[in-house]
Parts: sequence; structure tokens; C-alpha cells
Amino acid sequence: MAALEEFRSDYAECIEHFMKDMHEVAELSSAAVEELMELIEQAISSLKVLKDRKAKYQLELKGVKSHRDLTSESVGMVPL
Repeated sequence: MAALEEFRSDYAECIEHFMKDMHEVAELSSAAVEELMELIEQAISSLKVLKDRKAKYQLELKGVKSHRDLTSESVGMVPL
């Protein structure tokens, strides 16, 4: 019977260590997910900035092309 009690005690200790390890893993995973979410938010913010810049530059380019076309027409050149 002593062997059975020792086995139960060892088994309970193993389960306890396992549960502690799983708790640590869960905490680390949670921290990693939080960090990943922050990185995703930063990436989304950067994409918004890039989209705004792209739209701004496209408008500027359109204005330059329109100006070039008008200038070309006034001097009799064929627009590109």
C-alpha cells in the first residue's frame, strides 16, 4: 500500500507541476498575443498613412499631368 500512496503522491506532484507549467505558458501566450495585436495596430496605422500619402501624390500627379497637357496644347505639342 505504501507504494500505491507514493505513486499517488508523485502523480499528484507531477500534475501540480504540469498545471503550473501550463499556467506559465498561458501567461506567455497571452503576452505574445497582446504584443502581436499592438504590432498589427501599428501596421494598420502605417497602412492608413501610406494610403493617404498615395492619394495625395496621385492628386498631385494628376494635377501635374493636367498642367503638362494644357501647356502642351497651348504650344502645339502632342501630349504624352
